[in-house]
Amino acid sequence: MVSFLQHNHEHADCKLCVLDPRGKLISFLLAIINIIIIPSQSFIQYTIISLCLFLIILLSHQPLNYYIKNVLKIYPMIFFVTFLIPFNQSIVLDVKEILYTIGSVNLYRDGIIVFINLNIRSILIFTSSLILISETPINALLKALMTLHIPKWFEAVVIYMQRFMHILGSEFHRMHLAFAARSFNMSFISKTRAIAKMSGVYFSRLLDRSERSHLAMVSRGFNGEIYTRYQLHWRFIDTIIVALNLILFSILIFGWIK
Repeated sequence: MVSFLQHNHEHADCKLCVLDPRGKLISFLLAIINIIIIPSQSFIQYTIISLCLFLIILLSHQPLNYYIKNVLKIYPMIFFVTFLIPFNQSIVLDVKEILYTIGSVNLYRDGIIVFINLNIRSILIFTSSLILISETPINALLKALMTLHIPKWFEAVVIYMQRFMHILGSEFHRMHLAFAARSFNMSFISKTRAIAKMSGVYFSRLLDRSERSHLAMVSRGFNGEIYTRYQLHWRFIDTIIVALNLILFSILIFGWIK
């Protein structure tokens, strides 16, 4: 995965990077709230949010395939967390709506809807986060959090998650190379089984490396205090962007309530 910290320093003059990080952060929070609270089957709201994210991606300096590749890297984790939901009877509203039965296991219609809904929400939230991180220098994002009086523990989480993104990409790259070197003559079914087994190892390595990163930060004297010399500059264009996001937020919420 591309180093976001290095990436931000190299492209500090891009169109989205020069915007005030406070405006981008407010817009990001509004988008996350919309994604979380809209009803499961509100396809119009989902479509509007998706189109907005697509337009923002077109304005960014990164190509579309950059976001697609990074979403595909995180999606296996989303899938393996949610793929059993369609078979879970405890979350369905009508147990009679069974689409298919495999032995003693039932596939429920409501379960499929919940599965699709969670996957779409997760992808939209991750894409929004990726845009914010990719188009905002990390020191600018931290300065915006300080200015908005966000709790210090949250600022520390942002720093830690920024590092965790590197860990995520590094472990994926290592396991992908190892798998590619050993699976050139394997059948599709064998590859599928191997990938399913690798997912558990992948998560275990992520937890182990994240724990070691945290211990390394503590051993170097990190106490939760974040320092940055980044200067914020709010402009008229930032006011327009925040106003447009508030209008869109109000329209989506009104359509949901209605």
